[in-house]
Order: sequence, then C-alpha cells, then structure tokens
Amino acid sequence: MASRDMGDMSSTTKFWKLVDTMKQIHATTGNVEAADVAYKHLLPLGHIYGRVTTHANDSPHQGPENLAEGHGRKTVFLFGNDAVEATILECNTFDTLIELGLTKEMITREVKEQNNSFWLILFQLPDGYSNATAYSELRQFIGLHPATWEGVLDLVRLCYPIAATDMEQYLNVLQSTPFEEFEKEAGFHFIDTHHNNTSAGPPVYTYDHYCTLPTPRKAWQTRLFLYCELHLFELYTGDGRTQSKGVSFRHKEYLSLDVSLETLRKQGIPCEAVKLTVTVPD
Repeated sequence: MASRDMGDMSSTTKFWKLVDTMKQIHATTGNVEAADVAYKHLLPLGHIYGRVTTHANDSPHQGPENLAEGHGRKTVFLFGNDAVEATILECNTFDTLIELGLTKEMITREVKEQNNSFWLILFQLPDGYSNATAYSELRQFIGLHPATWEGVLDLVRLCYPIAATDMEQYLNVLQSTPFEEFEKEAGFHFIDTHHNNTSAGPPVYTYDHYCTLPTPRKAWQTRLFLYCELHLFELYTGDGRTQSKGVSFRHKEYLSLDVSLETLRKQGIPCEAVKLTVTVPD
C-alpha cells in the first residue's frame, strides 16, 4: 500500500505525527540532525501554536499543566508554525531556545541551578479560527493576539484594567523609549526584581503591587509592570516578532490568555507537552 503524501494527511494527523517526531528527537540527545527523523512530509503544518516553558523536576506532576506552568500569569507568549518549521525542526534544542528569545544565562539557571526541565507545548487551532462565527467563543477563550504593542494593550485591558489606563496614556512613550532609559529612571536593572529574595531590593511589580503605587504612576513603573507580569523583557520590540541577540531570523510572536492543557483538550483542541533534552555548551 502506498504511503500517504501530505495532501492526503489531515491537519490533526500531521499534528500528532509532529508530536511523535519531537518525542523521538528528545528521547535521546535533542539533536535534530543526529536523530535522523523524517518530518518534511508533514510540511506545511497549518495552524499550530506553541511555547517553551519550564517545569520543576521534583514536581509531583509529570509535566506542565498550564501554558504558563507554575508562574501564576494571566497571559503567555506563543510562537506559530513558522517557528516550528524553521527552528524547532531544524536546530538542536539549545539553539532553538536562543532563537526563541532566551539567553544562555537564563537556560543555564533553569537547568543547572534551579533543577528545572524545559518543555515544548504544542496545540492546533481549527481552520477558520480567526474569523469564523462558529469559533467566536473559542477566540474569546484563548484570546490570541499578535505580540504587538496594540495586542499587548488589548490583553492588558482585559486582564489588568487599572494598568490599561496607564498604558493607554504612556503608549507612545513605551513604544519610543529605549529599555535602558526606563532602567535609568528606575535606578536599578529590572532583572533584579526576579532575583530579589529580600525586602531591601526592588519589589516584583505584580498587578497587586502596581495597584498600590501612588498616582499618577510613572512610565517606567508601567514598563516594569509589563516586564514582571507579562514578561515583556528587554528584547521586546512590539513589532510582533521574536528578538534574540545575534539571531537574524525573527519568528512571528503572539500573546494569549493562560489556560490549562486539560481545558484546551476539553475544547477539542489537540494539545501535547514534550519534555526537551537540553545540553548547555560550556
């Protein structure tokens, strides 16, 4: 019996074959070339989205339960099928993480210091998701937006109404001011809020903390809130594409609401998490 070509293969079949391919690759070294796994017949992939997240190796759960597992976030960044086709199926895992916007320092901290593992979460949206009336509730449930400043503002209005008022006021400033200038105004590096375990250092600008700040809040405080709560880090440009140091190719980037993988499955959306094998170079 002749094998089916990609024209005969349903999008759902492609999705699960992609998941099986990723599991084969990461059952050993995580090196795509060394794994020698055929996948070209799966292209093009269609409406596949995903993200890389971390999960504690000593957790009682076998893998991430949410898109933003363990972080208590309301929104998450996602990549689309172009990142899967051009990077995840072409590069070793470490290079993939770099192309998706992580730094070597972040990867090293997660793997070697925090004893966390990296996981790839993939899910597939149906054809017509973006405009068909039948999927209006699903669109509201997932809240998928391009990761532009306008897309960020839409989700901030939905999830953080008090911060949205400030973001509307400072939108032009947020778009035009270099990240370093905000840090200069604050008097500290924003990343210090992530490593601060004492009351002496700068606090994490959660939404609850942000709402306690005296008004009028300053633009740098709004930018720090976006840094801490939505993970709009220093490389974020607001043009809807990933930005990584030393990487020229930039993938489309999206924001969505954080939802559980089980809820996605109950909505009839194919979804799976794959544990990644990551080797950090010396």
